[in-house]
Amino acid sequence: MKQCNPNTKGLEGWTALEIAATSGVIEIVQILVADKRTQYATGSERGSALHLAAQSPNGFKICQTLLLENPTMLQIKDANGNKPIDVCSSKNLQGLFERYSVD
Repeated sequence: MKQCNPNTKGLEGWTALEIAATSGVIEIVQILVADKRTQYATGSERGSALHLAAQSPNGFKICQTLLLENPTMLQIKDANGNKPIDVCSSKNLQGLFERYSVD
C-alpha cells in the first residue's frame, strides 16, 4: 500500500493538518501529529495549523494536541507578524499558550 504525503497541498493550497485544525477534527489532527513527516509551519500567510486552531471557537483541544507535540509552534509568525497567541479566540487559549510559552 502506498502512503500519502501529509504535507501535500490541495487545490486551495491547504495541507491536511491546516484543514483538520480549522475544521476542529481532533481525530485527524492526532493522526497527522503522530506521523512524524507532518510539517507544522507551511510558510503560508496563514502561519501554522496552530494559528488556525487558535482562531476556531472549538480549537482548544487541537491547540493542546499541537503544543504537546511541538511547543515551539508558539514562535511561528503569520504574514502579518502575529504569533498564535496574538490571534487566539479566547482567554482559555491565551492561558494555554502562556503555559507552553518558551519565552
